[in-house]
Amino acid sequence: TRIYSATILLLQVECEACNCKRDTVRRQLIGTLPNLLVIHLKRFDLDIIVGFAAQETIAVCTLIYGGVLARHPQLDVCLSHGGGATGYLFGRMASAARKRPWASAELSAEGAFEALLHRLWFDIHVHAEDSLQLLKAHVNNDRLVFGTNFAGWDQQPGNVREEARTYTSNARKLLRGEAP
Repeated sequence: TRIYSATILLLQVECEACNCKRDTVRRQLIGTLPNLLVIHLKRFDLDIIVGFAAQETIAVCTLIYGGVLARHPQLDVCLSHGGGATGYLFGRMASAARKRPWASAELSAEGAFEALLHRLWFDIHVHAEDSLQLLKAHVNNDRLVFGTNFAGWDQQPGNVREEARTYTSNARKLLRGEAP
């Protein structure tokens, strides 16, 4: 019988019993590998640092590739954190819409992916100006909003009201509010 193991050195872990900090080793043993092994992203909070962005990117693809936006032309969806890696992966996503065998004839048409992407709304909470510029280069800037994630751990310093002001009219459109 083969045993699979993973050993991780954890530095300065606080002991709940004595409140002291010390290095420790965490070891996981798996006697038999299952057909499906799920790796959790809890270490280093990767579930919230990387996992959310991955899920937001998957949501963009699913809404477009799955035909949801095409079937529901009046549907508005706002994706937090700039839609994950959408700005970065735009070229790859658009190319897949044109070339992959699962893409419908409508989606494969030149500019179809881009037109559907421009229907989505995106929160600009992306943590870096160059990330924001990359997003703005590929999405409809009239559908950018600020502030769908006010209670998160990742709030950036600065004057929230001032930063949001640029996107106030967009937010009113999304929320079906009155124009100023």
